[in-house]
Amino acid sequence: MAPEHRIVIDAGNTRIKVARFSDQELIETIVFSDWKAAEEFLQAQQVPMIISSVAKNYVDLPESVLDRKPLLLSSNTLLPITLSYDTPETLGNDRIAAAVGATVLFPNQACLIIDLGTCNNYDLIDADGAFNGGAISPGFEMRMKSMHHFTERLPDISSDWKNIPLIPMGKTTSTCLLSGAFQGLVYEIDGYIGQFDQEFANLNVILTGGHAPYFESYIKAHIFASPEIVLIGLNRILDYNEAS
Repeated sequence: MAPEHRIVIDAGNTRIKVARFSDQELIETIVFSDWKAAEEFLQAQQVPMIISSVAKNYVDLPESVLDRKPLLLSSNTLLPITLSYDTPETLGNDRIAAAVGATVLFPNQACLIIDLGTCNNYDLIDADGAFNGGAISPGFEMRMKSMHHFTERLPDISSDWKNIPLIPMGKTTSTCLLSGAFQGLVYEIDGYIGQFDQEFANLNVILTGGHAPYFESYIKAHIFASPEIVLIGLNRILDYNEAS
């Protein structure tokens, strides 16, 4: 019997990531700038499809994509995990998918998922497959932009930070700003890992998100880098719904 192919789509604020899976194997990933760019490709895919979008009402989806009757992820979707969260309707779809992805990578084990993007998400799923909530903090570039925005004289280094030396004690305003934003986030990450590592035995720490590669080598704890954890989770959710 031929492997079952699926298309999973993670639609974020700035790009649409489309992945093709064969059963549990990720075959390819394509990034589109918007739905218009992705529409022709998706129209040609005659396979099961799931979509996760930051626009929770999915009003931005083209009719041609909706006509394919994709599974539209929400907190009401049938999930292979439980959401121990007081306001599941406010829970981001990317956080749900990442939590499910963690159970694929580490079945029956506690996981802390750290997603370093526009904002930083810290999400905890226990060994029983229950999403226990987490924390959200300002993202790396947001920290730099906010220091400029809320002061009169501090510069905005968010677009040029890669050209600034990263040193623990800055000797210029720019190096001080970078040290505070970067090192402060490193200490935050280490703090959350240390806190939950005491509460959950054999905790797996999964690092993902656009800024993850810059911080990976600075974190003290052993981590597992998984840039595709959301896609892995979406594929598992689609598989779970097809089997139910």
